[in-house]
Amino acid sequence: MPPVARWRPTTCRKVRAIVRESAKNNYRFFDIVRAVTMSDAFRMQAPPHEKAPAIKTTVASAN
Repeated sequence: MPPVARWRPTTCRKVRAIVRESAKNNYRFFDIVRAVTMSDAFRMQAPPHEKAPAIKTTVASAN
C-alpha cells in the first residue's frame, strides 16, 4: 500500500474537524485559515525556533 493511502483516514478526520470548526461561523475565510493554521499538522511543519542573538543598543549622549 502506498504511503499516501495510509495517511488518508487521519487526513480526512482532520479536514472534517476544520470544516466543522469553520461551520460555526458560516464558513468565513478567516475561520478556515485559522483552523488550518492552528491544526497540529500545520504547526508541526515549522522548523524549530532558534534563539535570536541579543541586540546591543547604545544610547547617544546629549553632550
